[in-house]
Amino acid sequence: MKVIYITTAPAPYKVEMLEILGTYCDLDVVFEKNSESYREDSWLRTDFKNFKAHFLKGIRIKDSIISWDIISLIKKNRYDCIIVGVYSTPSELLSQVYFWIHKIPYVLSSDGGFVKKEKRIAYLIKTFFISKATYYLSPNESSSTYLMHYGARKENIYLYPFSSVKESEILSSPDSFEVRKAFKEKNRMSEKYSVLFVGQIIPRKGIDILIKSAKRLSDIGVYLVGGSITEEYKRLIEQFDITNIHFIGFKDKNNLADYYRASDVFVLPTREDVWGLVVNEAMSFGLPVITTSKCNAGIEMIKNENVGTILKNNNEKELADSILSWVNKRNKDNDEEVLSIAKMYTIEKCAFAHYEIIKKLFGEGNLK
Repeated sequence: MKVIYITTAPAPYKVEMLEILGTYCDLDVVFEKNSESYREDSWLRTDFKNFKAHFLKGIRIKDSIISWDIISLIKKNRYDCIIVGVYSTPSELLSQVYFWIHKIPYVLSSDGGFVKKEKRIAYLIKTFFISKATYYLSPNESSSTYLMHYGARKENIYLYPFSSVKESEILSSPDSFEVRKAFKEKNRMSEKYSVLFVGQIIPRKGIDILIKSAKRLSDIGVYLVGGSITEEYKRLIEQFDITNIHFIGFKDKNNLADYYRASDVFVLPTREDVWGLVVNEAMSFGLPVITTSKCNAGIEMIKNENVGTILKNNNEKELADSILSWVNKRNKDNDEEVLSIAKMYTIEKCAFAHYEIIKKLFGEGNLK
């Protein structure tokens, strides 16, 4: 079976999933671009083995490409299955209009979503494009609700386990307190307990809420990995005279693992993350997770109070209280349950779910 998968940039987790999917079928992958303004270039993948990669050529406007290359590929090749990974970029919008006009079936893949208030025109545009897909891939029920809000039929939605973590990257057993202490010393984390945040240093991630909560955590270190401190957050730290918060900057995967293993609890006080892959990553190290009801990964993976806590967003006191609770109560049983859930959401399981869905919808054909 010949499959084409259309996505934005060669993010490592996406490439690893597609490499595995490429062992099941004859796979072409279209990347709209080979870089993103908000990502380190070293983060992106450029080596591909099990699929043929195509990069769009066209007019670039900031992080978007306007190109007819997707349509040209569809015309030249006879694909049994078309998967559109992002519905909202100019090139993919053009391709979807082409599929609709020519009655070409395709699958719309979603990484997550939340229904929220918006202008009528925005709702109508989204409904037009989302409702035109033949089938849908969704990472959880909450995201399926989002798709149905814009016209998807429930019977055409298929669930898959979304992840950026390989099976081999999940700890086989929990780290002891002594092991965490050794990693703290390696990373020069002086406090007895440490809280970890990983992600972009932007307002949407709730950084201000985390900073304000730190003033209630005088003997707990709060470590933010992923970017440099901004002037806004410097002023906030000075205003509250906070000394236990540390901005670490970008870390590659290996060095980031040391911070996960040194930490006692992971926090993502986001105002909105349509998924939140850092939750998968934190849980792969046995870390309990504190996040908000605006994080789909948390909604899906925090299955009970033994593995994490889901809070309302924008509440610094609740966040601080939850952190204090977790650093005091975390134990081996918690960690083992966290790891058992992490093993349910891996890149391998994600790829195999894609294969099973493609096989069900389009027939086995010459699937490898």
